[in-house]
Amino acid sequence: MLKVFLSSLVALALISPTLFAADEPADKGAAKKATAKADAKTDAKADAGEGALKGRLPANYSKIVDATQRQKIYAIQANYVTQLEGLKKQLLDLEAKRDAEIRGVLTEKQQKQLDELNGDTSKAKSKKSMKDAKDAKE
Repeated sequence: MLKVFLSSLVALALISPTLFAADEPADKGAAKKATAKADAKTDAKADAGEGALKGRLPANYSKIVDATQRQKIYAIQANYVTQLEGLKKQLLDLEAKRDAEIRGVLTEKQQKQLDELNGDTSKAKSKKSMKDAKDAKE
Protein backbone atom coordinates (compact mmCIF):
# COMPACT_ATOMS: atom_id res chain seq x y z
CA MET A 1 0.00 0.00 0.00
CA LEU A 2 2.83 2.34 0.90
CA LYS A 3 4.59 1.53 -2.39
CA VAL A 4 1.48 2.44 -4.36
CA PHE A 5 1.15 5.71 -2.49
CA LEU A 6 4.81 6.60 -2.99
CA SER A 7 4.81 5.70 -6.66
CA SER A 8 1.65 7.77 -7.16
CA LEU A 9 3.30 10.69 -5.38
CA VAL A 10 6.41 10.40 -7.55
CA ALA A 11 4.31 10.23 -10.71
CA LEU A 12 2.36 13.31 -9.65
CA ALA A 13 5.59 15.16 -8.92
CA LEU A 14 6.89 14.31 -12.40
CA ILE A 15 3.68 15.25 -14.18
CA SER A 16 2.75 18.43 -12.29
CA PRO A 17 5.38 20.72 -13.89
CA THR A 18 4.02 19.69 -17.27
CA LEU A 19 0.46 20.51 -16.25
CA PHE A 20 1.30 23.96 -14.96
CA ALA A 21 3.76 24.80 -17.75
CA ALA A 22 0.93 25.07 -20.25
CA ASP A 23 0.08 28.53 -18.89
CA GLU A 24 3.65 29.80 -19.20
CA PRO A 25 5.91 30.05 -22.27
CA ALA A 26 8.16 27.02 -22.70
CA ASP A 27 11.20 29.27 -22.52
CA LYS A 28 12.07 32.94 -22.61
CA GLY A 29 13.03 32.55 -26.26
CA ALA A 30 9.43 31.73 -27.16
CA ALA A 31 8.48 35.39 -27.15
CA LYS A 32 11.46 36.16 -29.39
CA LYS A 33 10.46 33.38 -31.78
CA ALA A 34 6.92 34.73 -31.97
CA THR A 35 8.29 38.19 -32.72
CA ALA A 36 10.63 36.78 -35.37
CA LYS A 37 7.73 34.94 -37.03
CA ALA A 38 5.67 38.12 -37.06
CA ASP A 39 8.61 39.98 -38.63
CA ALA A 40 8.99 37.25 -41.23
CA LYS A 41 5.30 37.52 -42.10
CA THR A 42 5.67 41.27 -42.43
CA ASP A 43 8.66 40.77 -44.75
CA ALA A 44 6.66 38.25 -46.75
CA LYS A 45 3.79 40.71 -47.11
CA ALA A 46 6.23 43.39 -48.22
CA ASP A 47 7.71 40.98 -50.75
CA ALA A 48 4.28 39.94 -51.99
CA GLY A 49 4.15 42.86 -54.39
CA GLU A 50 3.98 42.34 -58.16
CA GLY A 51 6.81 40.25 -59.53
CA ALA A 52 7.90 39.10 -56.08
CA LEU A 53 8.90 35.46 -55.97
CA LYS A 54 7.71 33.13 -53.28
CA GLY A 55 9.32 29.99 -52.02
CA ARG A 56 10.76 28.35 -48.97
CA LEU A 57 14.02 29.40 -47.44
CA PRO A 58 16.52 26.85 -46.16
CA ALA A 59 16.61 26.29 -42.40
CA ASN A 60 17.46 29.40 -40.37
CA TYR A 61 17.93 31.66 -43.43
CA SER A 62 14.81 33.62 -42.55
CA LYS A 63 16.54 34.77 -39.37
CA ILE A 64 19.48 36.34 -41.20
CA VAL A 65 18.49 37.46 -44.71
CA ASP A 66 16.81 40.69 -45.75
CA ALA A 67 14.03 41.06 -48.34
CA THR A 68 16.43 41.51 -51.28
CA GLN A 69 18.47 38.45 -50.38
CA ARG A 70 15.25 36.53 -49.88
CA GLN A 71 14.14 37.34 -53.45
CA LYS A 72 17.56 36.35 -54.84
CA ILE A 73 17.33 33.00 -53.04
CA TYR A 74 13.82 32.43 -54.40
CA ALA A 75 15.08 33.21 -57.92
CA ILE A 76 17.93 30.70 -57.56
CA GLN A 77 15.49 28.07 -56.34
CA ALA A 78 13.15 28.78 -59.26
CA ASN A 79 16.03 28.25 -61.71
CA TYR A 80 16.55 24.70 -60.45
CA VAL A 81 12.91 23.60 -60.09
CA THR A 82 12.45 22.02 -63.53
CA GLN A 83 15.85 20.32 -63.49
CA LEU A 84 15.23 18.88 -60.02
CA GLU A 85 11.74 17.70 -60.97
CA GLY A 86 13.16 15.92 -64.01
CA LEU A 87 15.79 14.20 -61.89
CA LYS A 88 13.19 13.16 -59.30
CA LYS A 89 11.07 11.63 -62.07
CA GLN A 90 14.12 9.78 -63.41
CA LEU A 91 14.85 8.47 -59.92
CA LEU A 92 11.27 7.24 -59.45
CA ASP A 93 11.31 5.58 -62.87
CA LEU A 94 14.65 3.91 -62.14
CA GLU A 95 13.42 2.65 -58.76
CA ALA A 96 10.26 1.26 -60.37
CA LYS A 97 12.33 -0.49 -63.02
CA ARG A 98 14.63 -1.94 -60.34
CA ASP A 99 11.68 -3.15 -58.25
CA ALA A 100 10.04 -4.75 -61.30
CA GLU A 101 13.29 -6.51 -62.18
CA ILE A 102 13.65 -7.79 -58.62
CA ARG A 103 10.05 -8.98 -58.64
CA GLY A 104 10.72 -10.72 -61.95
CA VAL A 105 13.12 -13.06 -60.15
CA LEU A 106 10.22 -14.48 -58.14
CA THR A 107 7.97 -17.24 -59.38
CA GLU A 108 4.30 -16.43 -59.94
CA LYS A 109 3.45 -18.24 -56.72
CA GLN A 110 6.04 -16.21 -54.79
CA GLN A 111 4.69 -13.01 -56.31
CA LYS A 112 1.20 -13.89 -55.09
CA GLN A 113 2.60 -14.68 -51.64
CA LEU A 114 4.41 -11.36 -51.62
CA ASP A 115 1.23 -9.55 -52.59
CA GLU A 116 -0.62 -11.25 -49.73
CA LEU A 117 2.14 -10.41 -47.26
CA ASN A 118 2.05 -6.80 -48.40
CA GLY A 119 -1.73 -6.80 -48.05
CA ASP A 120 -2.20 -6.30 -51.77
CA THR A 121 -4.39 -8.99 -53.30
CA SER A 122 -5.97 -7.00 -56.11
CA LYS A 123 -5.57 -8.50 -59.56
CA ALA A 124 -5.05 -5.08 -61.11
CA LYS A 125 -1.93 -4.57 -59.05
CA SER A 126 -0.48 -7.96 -59.99
CA LYS A 127 -1.22 -7.33 -63.67
CA LYS A 128 0.56 -4.01 -63.40
CA SER A 129 3.58 -5.64 -61.78
CA MET A 130 3.66 -8.29 -64.53
CA LYS A 131 3.63 -5.50 -67.12
CA ASP A 132 6.44 -3.73 -65.21
CA ALA A 133 8.44 -6.95 -65.17
CA LYS A 134 8.03 -7.33 -68.95
CA ASP A 135 9.07 -3.70 -69.47
CA ALA A 136 12.12 -4.26 -67.27
CA LYS A 137 13.23 -7.24 -69.35
CA GLU A 138 13.08 -5.14 -72.55
